[in-house]
Amino acid sequence: MPDESDPGPYPIPANLPVEGWPVGTGTLSLHDWQADINGDGGDRHAIIVQPGTGRFWETWQMLLAGSDWQASNGARFDLASNALRPAGWTSADAAGLPMFPALIRYDECQRGEIEHALRVVVKQTRAAYIYPARHYASVPYTTDPDVPAMGQRLRLKSGFAIPVDWTPQEKAVLKALKRFGGLVADNGSFFSVSAAPDDRFPAGAFDRLSTVSVTNFEVVATTGPTEGPRSPGRPTVNAGPDQSVDFGTVVELSGAVVATGAQPTVQWSLYSGPAPVAFQDASRTNTTAVFSLKFQPL
Repeated sequence: MPDESDPGPYPIPANLPVEGWPVGTGTLSLHDWQADINGDGGDRHAIIVQPGTGRFWETWQMLLAGSDWQASNGARFDLASNALRPAGWTSADAAGLPMFPALIRYDECQRGEIEHALRVVVKQTRAAYIYPARHYASVPYTTDPDVPAMGQRLRLKSGFAIPVDWTPQEKAVLKALKRFGGLVADNGSFFSVSAAPDDRFPAGAFDRLSTVSVTNFEVVATTGPTEGPRSPGRPTVNAGPDQSVDFGTVVELSGAVVATGAQPTVQWSLYSGPAPVAFQDASRTNTTAVFSLKFQPL
């Protein structure tokens, strides 16, 4: 879709991995897989990241034709910006969303914290998209409100008990789905999330996630670009400067809330890290906390 693609140039390296490489490509060389010499087809997603600039490019149906690269869609994103693609534009994902920020990564699983929403693929979506998605692809076409829209946010219910004997990777994913949820980004598998390929993941790292029924999820009511936390006159919150303290030390917390009209409720709580934490008064912006247990990695 050239009319919904960002113009080049694209900084494509000669050793660009294309979706499926190397786990699902058998004895093919990388070059042969890039050129799709067997005509396997498929989505053939590719992601190119420039860490120094904070920019990344994503493509769909990426193919090396002779010495030239071609794709059915190309999208450029900037990690330092919340700018969306134009309304109605697709990307490598049918929702018009970036894939890269929503992938599960090895280092996140190792520390036990995935601090972002996940990319969710479902069997079918309806002919609608919800902020921040920018595009729909309903195949077969339906406007059934019981079918999810692109951009629909789903969250694992708070009452779901995460099994203590599951792998660190599985527990990290489930914790992220409870806190941040997942955004419907494409059609395909019945209900799946996506991980960045990494040889360091042990065999079976995510196997039991398939046993978590979709009935354990709830739909989050979505707000638009100027609603909810983005609404005009919204409260602003500052938790104060970062601090490094010893365990057992009383920590002074200096928070600030700026709001017009009715004052919002203040509530300090543990986000991640060592527990338990004792707050002198969790309902006050200025209070103290004591960390009484040394953090043990998963």
